[in-house]
Amino acid sequence: MVYGINPARAYACGDEKKAFVAALSSGMHPFMMSYGFEDFERLSTEIGVPAEVISQTPAEFRSRVCHALDADPAGPIPFGDCEPPPGAQQGRCKNSLCSAYTSDS
Repeated sequence: MVYGINPARAYACGDEKKAFVAALSSGMHPFMMSYGFEDFERLSTEIGVPAEVISQTPAEFRSRVCHALDADPAGPIPFGDCEPPPGAQQGRCKNSLCSAYTSDS
């Protein structure tokens, strides 16, 4: 443990085969998402990622991460909410750290 981090309490997330293999090779639990580069079907059948570790929505990913960290999934998100508010255009996010971020300016 070079950095004093217990790999059993370490996590990695990704959306393609390289991320899955890297996580396992490092002894980390993989959180995989199928709404990015690779879709669920390809990740689970062609690449061999177990369906149990693939999140198909940001809400499912958040729930899994919160569960792993013993955090309240209904609690606040530190950098903003990635779900658009009621009446907002879908696919837009005010969180500049979110991949769905869209600037209004």
